[in-house]
Amino acid sequence: PKKRDYIWCGFFIALAIQTKINMVILFVPSVGVLYFMWKNRTLSLASVAKYTAPMFVLGFIIGNPPVLFEPMKFIIKFLGISGVYTTAVNFDPSPQIGFLAYPLLYTKSMGLIFGALTLIGIVWAAFRINQKRVVFLMFVAAFYVVMGATKNLLYPYYMIPLVPILYILVMDFLHSVANLWNATPRIKY
Repeated sequence: PKKRDYIWCGFFIALAIQTKINMVILFVPSVGVLYFMWKNRTLSLASVAKYTAPMFVLGFIIGNPPVLFEPMKFIIKFLGISGVYTTAVNFDPSPQIGFLAYPLLYTKSMGLIFGALTLIGIVWAAFRINQKRVVFLMFVAAFYVVMGATKNLLYPYYMIPLVPILYILVMDFLHSVANLWNATPRIKY
């Protein structure tokens, strides 16, 4: 990786977290990527310390400038993260927990066929594992746990960060099926 990759990684993760606290789930796939880079011996810890960490701090400051004026207050609130937001700004109280509600909302929004293809794509990725699929599945799992644990049913647009990853998993599955179909010998007449 180049120096700019480390810089942008730190900056955008911090900016995303400051923009929406639920985006803290970006840490999960980021740690997965760092692990695979370390395992493949392409990770430079010096570059992480020199470029990613300072840009991470800068992303936090740009995303929430008052952090500069009262950093200890921010750190204390951040460490007590469960007390920062007690309810969402826009929510509907729901007897269903998010673990059930979000898959239903996704299926309702995308349609039954695409909902089924998404489930198949996730299972397909879990059984045909590689580094790229592990990172995608880490994001899906972290997002599902964070959003599923909500006591208030948030609107479907909260799934927007997840949808591109689900599309990639569905298309990966369909691409693999198409490759299997093309590899099957045909009888020529």
